[in-house]
Amino acid sequence: MCWFCKSKTLNNTKAWCYAMGLPDSQQEPNQGIANLLRPIHLWLLEVRNFLCNSTDCEPFKKQSVLYKAQLDSCLEGKKLLIDKVEEKKVELKFLTARVIELEEELGKWMGQSTGPETSGKISMHELSEILKPHTKQLFLSDSEYTLALVESMRDFLRIDPTDRYKYQTIYYDCDDFSYRLMGQASTPEWAAIAFGIAWSKSHAFNIFVSASKQVYIIEPQSDKVIKLEDATGAYSNLQLVVM
Repeated sequence: MCWFCKSKTLNNTKAWCYAMGLPDSQQEPNQGIANLLRPIHLWLLEVRNFLCNSTDCEPFKKQSVLYKAQLDSCLEGKKLLIDKVEEKKVELKFLTARVIELEEELGKWMGQSTGPETSGKISMHELSEILKPHTKQLFLSDSEYTLALVESMRDFLRIDPTDRYKYQTIYYDCDDFSYRLMGQASTPEWAAIAFGIAWSKSHAFNIFVSASKQVYIIEPQSDKVIKLEDATGAYSNLQLVVM
């Protein structure tokens, strides 16, 4: 510790007067000497404070080590926060890009507000006559249907996200894909379209009748459109059609 730090007697005028062999204000009625020494006393206190803050003062050294440790800890914390912010920036950039993709997809979907374009209508009886030769069982629920244009149906499928779902055995397989696409085609704006679900012996998919009264099947997992007359394998030998 520096000499001034040890000198506890430097904090009052009486001690200074005694140390310098001069009377203090309590011993002499005259205040002149005490008033004369007070500025010197205050100046020496400032000198002591300066020296106590110097690098030669042991308490200051200890305090400096403590402050440096705290500063290093703060700087390390700051670095960790900066790294975290950078990670969040990358994550935010990815999420922003994803939001843009979804907004574009939503815009396209909303733009398809009328669904597949149609041309003409067909009665339940006529539709039954067209479909009966191709399936063992047929269930039709409406007395009249509208007929979709094939290319417009392809456009509808390109926008619809059903095919982007992941296939899961049992839990989300062929029948679930066909149910979902059927639901997409059952909104009020275009629910009257002759569109339904078909089952073969080993597979489930979708089916519709076009404006030219041709029967088409749709693979909802890939959006593939095939004429029923050209269907083979799992798409042939229909067991049930619901429309």
